[in-house]
Amino acid sequence: MARDVFFLILLCLSFGFTEANTSLSWFDFYDAKALSGHNDETIGDITVEECARRCLVGTIAVPFGSCQSFDIDNANGNCVLSRANKDTPGADFSDSNPPSRFDYYHRKAPYGPCDFEAGLCQYTQDTADDFDWTRDSGGTPTGRTGPTVDHTTGTSSGHYMYIETTLPRQDGDIARLISPTYRAYPDGQCLLFWTHMYGGQIIKGYVGTLTVSVKADVGTTGIWTKSGNQGNQWFNVAVSITSTGSYQVIFEAVKGELAHGDIAIDDVSILQGACPADADECNGGRGPCDQACTNTVGSYFCWCNRGYRLNSDGHACDRVQCPTLTAPENGAVTGSNSYQDEVQFSCNHGYQLIGDSSRTCQLQADRKWTGADPTCIGVQCPTITAPENGAVTGGNSYQAVVQFTCNHGYQLIGDSSRTCQADGTWTGADPACIGPSDITPTSVGTAAISPTEITLTWSLPGYINLVTGYDISVRPSGSTDVTSIGAGQLASLSWPVKDLEPYTYYELWIVAKIEDFQSDRSEIVSQRTQAGVPTEPQNVKLTNLSWSELRVTWKDPENFYGPNDGYLISLYTSTPWDAVKSGIEVAQNSTEYRFSGLEAATSYTVEARASNGRNTGPPGNATARTSDGYPSSPTNINLQEEDSHCNISWSSPVVPRGDIIGYKVHLQGDYFDKNEQAQRGEYNVKSTTSTSIRLMKSTKTEIQDLLPNSVYTINVTGFTYTGEGGFSQTVNCTVPPGKPSKPDSPVRPDETKVGSTTFPLQVKPASERNGPIGCYHVVVVKSTRTDILPDPETLQPYKTLEEAKDSGDGSIAYITMALTPDAVGESTEVTVGDGTVTSCRPQQGGRKRRALTSDDVYNQEYTNSPLEPDSSYTTSVRAYGPNDGEQPYFSASQYIDPVPTAGPPSSMDKTTLIIIIATVCGGVVLLGIIAAVIVCYCRKKKATEKSALSQRTGTDNKGIEMAPVDYDTINDANNDYDTINDDNADDNNIDNQDNGVVYDVVPPAPLTDFKTPIPASRLEEVYDQRHANDNQVFREEYASIPDVRKPHVAHTQPENENKNRFKNIFTYDNSRVVLTTQEDQPGTDYINANYIDGYNNTSMFIAAQGPLPITINDFWRMIWEQDTATIVMVTNLREKNKPKCAQYWPNKDSMDYGNIRVTLEETTTLVDYVIRRFNIQEDEDPARTVTQFHFTSWPDFGVPQSPLGMMKFIRRAKTSNPPGRGPIVVHCSAGVGRSGTFIAIEAMQEMMAAEGRVDVRGFIGQMRNNRQSMVQTADQYVFIYRALLEQHLYGDTEVEVANIHRHMHKLKAPSADPNEMGYEAEFKKLTRIPVDQDNMKTANKQENKKKNRVVSIVPYDTYRVFLPKITGVSGSDYINASFIDGYRQRDGFIATQGPLPNTIDDFWRMIWHWESYSIVMLTELEENGREKSAKYWPDDGHTYGKVRVELKNTEESEGYTLRTFHVSNMGERETPRREIRQFHFHDWSATGVPRNASRVLELIGQVQKQQMKSGNGPITVHCSNGAGRTGAFIALNTVLERVKAEGICDLFQTVKSMRYSRPHMVQTAEQYLFCYKAVMEYLDSFDDYANFQ
Repeated sequence: MARDVFFLILLCLSFGFTEANTSLSWFDFYDAKALSGHNDETIGDITVEECARRCLVGTIAVPFGSCQSFDIDNANGNCVLSRANKDTPGADFSDSNPPSRFDYYHRKAPYGPCDFEAGLCQYTQDTADDFDWTRDSGGTPTGRTGPTVDHTTGTSSGHYMYIETTLPRQDGDIARLISPTYRAYPDGQCLLFWTHMYGGQIIKGYVGTLTVSVKADVGTTGIWTKSGNQGNQWFNVAVSITSTGSYQVIFEAVKGELAHGDIAIDDVSILQGACPADADECNGGRGPCDQACTNTVGSYFCWCNRGYRLNSDGHACDRVQCPTLTAPENGAVTGSNSYQDEVQFSCNHGYQLIGDSSRTCQLQADRKWTGADPTCIGVQCPTITAPENGAVTGGNSYQAVVQFTCNHGYQLIGDSSRTCQADGTWTGADPACIGPSDITPTSVGTAAISPTEITLTWSLPGYINLVTGYDISVRPSGSTDVTSIGAGQLASLSWPVKDLEPYTYYELWIVAKIEDFQSDRSEIVSQRTQAGVPTEPQNVKLTNLSWSELRVTWKDPENFYGPNDGYLISLYTSTPWDAVKSGIEVAQNSTEYRFSGLEAATSYTVEARASNGRNTGPPGNATARTSDGYPSSPTNINLQEEDSHCNISWSSPVVPRGDIIGYKVHLQGDYFDKNEQAQRGEYNVKSTTSTSIRLMKSTKTEIQDLLPNSVYTINVTGFTYTGEGGFSQTVNCTVPPGKPSKPDSPVRPDETKVGSTTFPLQVKPASERNGPIGCYHVVVVKSTRTDILPDPETLQPYKTLEEAKDSGDGSIAYITMALTPDAVGESTEVTVGDGTVTSCRPQQGGRKRRALTSDDVYNQEYTNSPLEPDSSYTTSVRAYGPNDGEQPYFSASQYIDPVPTAGPPSSMDKTTLIIIIATVCGGVVLLGIIAAVIVCYCRKKKATEKSALSQRTGTDNKGIEMAPVDYDTINDANNDYDTINDDNADDNNIDNQDNGVVYDVVPPAPLTDFKTPIPASRLEEVYDQRHANDNQVFREEYASIPDVRKPHVAHTQPENENKNRFKNIFTYDNSRVVLTTQEDQPGTDYINANYIDGYNNTSMFIAAQGPLPITINDFWRMIWEQDTATIVMVTNLREKNKPKCAQYWPNKDSMDYGNIRVTLEETTTLVDYVIRRFNIQEDEDPARTVTQFHFTSWPDFGVPQSPLGMMKFIRRAKTSNPPGRGPIVVHCSAGVGRSGTFIAIEAMQEMMAAEGRVDVRGFIGQMRNNRQSMVQTADQYVFIYRALLEQHLYGDTEVEVANIHRHMHKLKAPSADPNEMGYEAEFKKLTRIPVDQDNMKTANKQENKKKNRVVSIVPYDTYRVFLPKITGVSGSDYINASFIDGYRQRDGFIATQGPLPNTIDDFWRMIWHWESYSIVMLTELEENGREKSAKYWPDDGHTYGKVRVELKNTEESEGYTLRTFHVSNMGERETPRREIRQFHFHDWSATGVPRNASRVLELIGQVQKQQMKSGNGPITVHCSNGAGRTGAFIALNTVLERVKAEGICDLFQTVKSMRYSRPHMVQTAEQYLFCYKAVMEYLDSFDDYANFQ
C-alpha cells in the first residue's frame, strides 16, 4: 500500500494541473469504507474536492506524491490523508459505524509506476545520442554530485537512472531514455516523476539540462525542461501530456561543465486525466523560508545556502559550526571553525607533521571536519631509492645529505645530492642515470629544400629539455670526408644543413649531447639535394676541320648537379650577340658537334652549356679560327716593260678567305727563232730555272733578267695557309732581242796542221735564242797565256793587224775575219792567217782604237793577215745581232788555248834544241810538285780547323753564310775597317747588293776588340774564334771587365754584419734595396740585395743573396714591399754538402714569417726546375700571388753542360711575370754569379731581338756598377755566349697549341729552298749537331765493341747506363743504353738497342738494377729478313745470369702485345719479386712511320697507367738501334707531357736535347714529322685531356 501510494505521488509531481479537470476525478470511490490504521493527517472543515486536491499536491505532513488515498468523515466534516492505499500490505478496509460516517477515495491506477528496481521497465537507450543513461544504486562514483539514495525506498540499495558526467564525457554530450509506446486516455494524462539535479557547488553550469519531450505522430514536442543545480534532494515534477493518439516519453539529459553534473530520475508514472493545478507557496521568492524556498506540487520546502543548515522548524537556517580542534603535541593549529574554514597544522622546529596538514569545516552530518588530526614526530625524511643504473649514499635524518652517482657509461640527470629538511622533505628531486641510448635521436628524417640545403629532423626518446646541443654529421655518400656541425639547444628538433653540393647524395646522422655526455649515433639516413646548376663542360675544344667547318668537342662537366639532359651549343663571331648559330640542342650521349657553312679565316667562339632538365649551366668557351680558304684572283694587274725586265703590280684578292701570306707570279716565255717560229722558252733568274716567282706579301715585283727576244705571259695567284687561289687575268711582257747568246769556243780540227803563219779553226754558230745573228767576227790575239788577257767581251781589238802593230800599246789583238750566219751554217772550218779578205758587207775603216760601230761590224772588210812564226796566238769568236743602226750588242766565246805557230826553217841542231826543251820542262815539273805539296798542307790544316769548329758549334762550317747586315749597326770604333778597299769597291757594289741591302763582307774586328758589340749575324763566327784554345780569348775578355768598388756603408754596420752570407760580397749603397724601418730599430732597413737594370728597363731585377735563417723574415718583407710577383732561385739549398740557402718557404700549408703569412698553394716539379706558387698576406691586407722558379740543374761544379734547360727556365719565368708588378727577385747563394748569369742572358736576348747585336761585356760592366762581381767566373761568361748563340741559331721554337695548325701549314709548305719542305729544313738543323766522338770512349773499348748492334749508335759516357760490375769481368758495367730525361723526371727513360744474343743477361741486369717496370719494344725480332732484336724473354721461365724471368700472361691488344713477367734476383733473395710488363708494338716498320698515330697514343697512355701503378722507375724503350723509333717514341712522350701541362709544343728543342744524350735520336725527317702529326691528332681527337687553347 505504501509503495503504491508512493508511486502515485511520484506521478503527480511535475505536472502543472489545469482547471478543466477536477481533483476528485483522479480517485475511485469506495462507499462506506475506511482504511483503518493508516491515517497520516486530518484536516478539518474542507470539501471533498479540496481534500482530493490536498492529497494530490501534498502537505507538510503528507508531502507531494506520498498521499495515496483519503477518507471523508461525513459526521465531523474532516479530511483524513493517508500514505497507504487498499493495496498496501497490512491495510484493511472496515465498515464505518455508523455506516455513513466515512467515504473512502482511492487513487486511480496509472501507467507504471517505473521505479527501476527490477530493470528499465521497457525503457530503451537511444542509439543516436552520445552516451547512455546508467542504472545505479547508492551514490554515484563522483563525490558531491548526484543522489546517495533512491527515491522509491530512500535507501542506498534502491535503484534509479542517472547520467555519469566524468571522462570521457564532454560538455554538451547528450543521453536519451525512451519510454515504451502508450495509448492516450480520452480525458488526457499526467506525467509524474522524481528527479535529482545536484552539482556539489551552487555554481551555474556544473549541472546541465534535463528535458522531457513527447514523440507522437505529429513529431516530437518538448513539455518540460530544467537546468542547473537544484540542491541535494529529490523533487517531484507533474506535467500534462495532450496527445490523443499513441506516444512515447523521452528523457533527454545534456552534460554540463566539469564532472559534478550528475542528473537522476526515479518513480516515473502516467495518470489518466490532466494534472491538477498547484498553488505557489513560495510566492515567487523565499516564502516562509529563512534563506531559500522551493515550491512543490501541493506544498513547498525550505533550504539553506552553503555554510548553513535548516533548523528543526523547517524554516530557519543555522550557521554550520565544526568542533574546535586541538593542536598536536609539539605543534600548533591555526584557523576558525565556521563552514568552509580551513585550519592549518604545524610542527615545532625539528618535528615533522604526520597526517593532514590542514582540515576544512564541511556540512556532512557525521563528520564536520575533513581529514583527521595529525601528529608531530621527530623529522625523518623518506628513504631515497638509488636511481636505476646508479647508487645513493647517506642517511635520512634531519639535515642529512645523500649523494647520487651513476654507473660507468651513464650520466646523472638532476640533483647530484639532496638534503633532509626540517619539514621532513628532501631538497631537490630524485635524479636519473641515463645511458647514451636514452637520448639517442630516433625517427631521423630528411627533406631536400634546395640544391644546397637538406633539412634534418628527428625525435628524442626523452629528456628533450635537458639536451644542451647536437652534433650533426654529414658526408657525401661513399666518401669518408665527414663534416660536423655543432648545434645548441633547439626549440624544434630540426636543423637546416646548408652549403651542400647540388644533386648529391649525402649521408647524415646526429648525436645528442647533455653537456659533455653524448648519445649513441643515430641511424644514418641518405638524402639527395635538389638539382642545381651544372658546371661548365670541360675540355671544350673548337677544332678547325676546313675553311668552312669547325668541330666542337667537350667532356662532361665536372658535375651536372642533376641528370644529364644534354647540351646547348651556340657559335658566335665576336660577342654572344653576334651569334651565328644558337640554342642547338645536343643529346646527352654526344659530346661533339660539327658546324658547317662558315666563313673562311674567321675567328669563332663556341659556348657549350650543360643542362640537367631543370637548369642550364654556365658556358665552357673555346675559340678557333676556320682555316684559310683559297683566295679569289688578284685584280688590277698592271705591267710596265723596261728592256730586259718587267714591273708588275696588282691588287689583293677581293675575297682573301684568310691571311694572304704571299703571291706567286707565273711566267711562260716564248721566243721566235730565225724562221720566225715561236718556241717555248724558260724563265731564268740568277741561274735558277723556274716558271714562277714566290713572293711574300708584296703586291708588286720587278721581274729581272728576262731573256731577250721573248714574249712572257704573266698571271698572279695569291696564297693563304691553305693553298693557292685563282689565277689573275693574263698580261704579256715583250722583251726585245738582246745580246746574242755566247758562241761556243772555236776548236782546232787538226792540231798537226799548224804552220808558221796559219792554223785551221772550226767556227760554230751561236744560238739565236736571244735574237737573230747578223755577223760573226774571229778575233786573233797574240799571247802565250789567256789568264792575263781581258775578258773576251771587254777586249777591244783593232780592225787590222797593221792598226794593232801601229798602236804602240804592245797589244796585238785584231779582227781577222767577218763571217755571215750563212757562211758559218751549222759549222765551218776556216784558216787563220790565210790572207783572205772577208766582210758581212765590206767597207773602209780607220785606225783609231774605239768601240766598233754598226758599220765596222756589218760593212767593214777584214784581212786574214798571216801570222808570225814562232809565236803563240789565241782566238775568240764574236756573235753580233742584226744591224739596227745602233751600237751593236755582241757576245764572245772564251779564248782557245794559245796555238804556237811553227818557226821558220833554222840551222840549230836537234841536240841543242832537246836540251833546252828538257831543261824547261824539268823546271816546270819541279815547280808543280812544290806547289802541290803546299796546297795539300794548307787544305789539310784548314780541314782540321773546320772539323774542330764544327764540333764546337754544332755546324758543318761549309762556309760562313753571307747574311745581309745593315752597316748602321756596325760599330765604327775600328777605323781600320771603316771603308771597303777601293780596288774592290765596284765589285762589291755589283755583286753584293740586292734591293739596297749590302752583304756583310766587312772583315771581323780583331779578337782583342772586346768593346765592340757583336752583330748577331757574326755571333757564331766570333764564338768559334774566342772559344778556340780552351776559351783563351773569352777568358781574356772576361778578365778585362772592370769590377769597381763603390761605397757600402750599410753593409759594414755592426748590426748588419751577421746578415751577410759573405763578407766580401758588398751591397753598394747607391743601389741597395731599402726596407721599411721597424720601430726605429737601426739596421731593420737592410737586406743584402741590389736593384739591377734590364735591357732598357730600369730596376727590372733585384739581385739578392740566398736568405740566411735570420734574414728570411726580411726577405719576405722585401717581396711584399717591392710587390714582387716572381722569384728566381738559381741554387740548391745544399751543394757539395754545404748550405747555400736557407729554406724560406713552407713545405705545405702556411707559415708566418714576421707579419707575413706564406701559404704554399701548388708545386710543379720538372726536369730542370721546380715551380712553387705562394699566396702571401701581411696582416689584413689583400693576399697576393708570388711564383718561385727554382732551377735545380746547375751542377755543383762549373756550369750546365747545355744551355737548353736554362733557356727554357728563363722563358718560363719571364713569360709568367705579370705586367704591372714589382722587380723580379733573382738569387743564388751570394747573389752575384749565377744570378748575374741569369740576368745577363735575359737582357742580351732582349738586346739581340731589338738591335740585332749583343754586348755581353758592356752589360756585365753595367751590372757591376750596381752590385759587386756580377757574373763570377769565366765559365759563366762563356755560358752566356753559348746561350745567346743557341738563341741566335735556333730561335724560339716553342709553339702554343692554339697555333699548332698554322705551324703545321708552314712545316708542310716549301721552305726558303723551294726543293725543301719546312719540316725538312727544321729537321736539317738538328743534323748539324755533331756526334761527340770523344765522349764515346767506353763504348769503343775493344771488349765492348761486340756489344753494339750499330757502331755509330753508342751511348755517350756522360749519359750511359752503368751496370753493377762483375768481379773479374772486363767491361761488365757496360750496356748500349742511355738515360734520357722526360718532361718531369730526370732519367725518365732508358733508350737502348734491341738486345743481342750476347747481351740478354746484361739487359735483364739493367732492368733489375735500375728498377724499370715498363719495357716498350718497337721492333719485330726480324724485319726484312734481318735480325733486329734477340728474343730476350722465355716462353715459360728462364734464368738470365742471376735474374729469373717468368712469363705469366700474354694479352693481344689492337696494335700491340702485352706480356707480364715475374722477375726476381737469385742473388737478392730478400728482395721481393717484381711484376714487369712489356708492351710490344707491331705497327711500326723498320722504314717509314706508323699509319695510325692513335695507336701510338693509346700505347703511350697504357704505359703511363703501368707507371702509375709501379712507381717512377725509368721506362725502357728499344727498337733495333735504340735511336730512330726509340727516339720518336720518347720525344712524343715528352712533348705530350708538356702540351698537357703548359699548352706548349716544342718538338725541336726536345729532340735537340735528346741528341745531346744519345746520338741520332729521331733519325729521319719522316719520323720527325710523324711526332708533329701525333700531337695534332692528340689535340684534335682525345677528349680525355684539357682544352689547350
